[in-house]
Amino acid sequence: MRFFTNEVKVGIAVAIAIVILIFSAFIVEKGEVRGFRTREYTIKVIFNFVGGLTETAPVRLAGVKVGQVDKIRFIQEPTTKVETTISLKEVVQLREDAQFSITTVGLLGEKYIEITPGSLDTPIIEPGAILVGQDAVDIGEVFTSAGEAMEDLGGIISSVRGGKGTVGKLVTDKELSDNLSALIKNLREVSEEVKEHPWKLFREKKEKKK
Repeated sequence: MRFFTNEVKVGIAVAIAIVILIFSAFIVEKGEVRGFRTREYTIKVIFNFVGGLTETAPVRLAGVKVGQVDKIRFIQEPTTKVETTISLKEVVQLREDAQFSITTVGLLGEKYIEITPGSLDTPIIEPGAILVGQDAVDIGEVFTSAGEAMEDLGGIISSVRGGKGTVGKLVTDKELSDNLSALIKNLREVSEEVKEHPWKLFREKKEKKK
């Protein structure tokens, strides 16, 4: 006696496959367990400038991901600042002297928050704590400073080539350069002479006293 037709069997198989698919999607997301996620706690970190940091950006401790940025918003206290809410794995215990800095993967890569855990002899940060972080580096300012430094270096090189300043004169004035070379040579010869015959130095001193 046949209890199920082929159509019913196919329907049951499809239903089971759908249930498995939904369950898998619920459990795993980007390599992390969702349905059985590690317990977490949140803290807030205040910055003056976040340099393009976005929500869901990773939070790392010694280079290892331990959480993420959940929320970013402006606050007034009294000047405008940026408040970030970050979630951390419960097993991560940070100290009150921990440092939070915004950094980048490579020069222009993904922004993330890097944590320096702090010393063991300070109290542990409690969930919900509000801390102050170190601002992100403004890449624009870095390039501007680098450009100014290159301009200054170019000016120095031009001055040297033009014979300006002491270094410039040494490079361009042959007589001065020759005199300096001769002086260095004489000093080297005197040094070698004293090293080989140190008694001569004392004899000369005695003769001068007479």
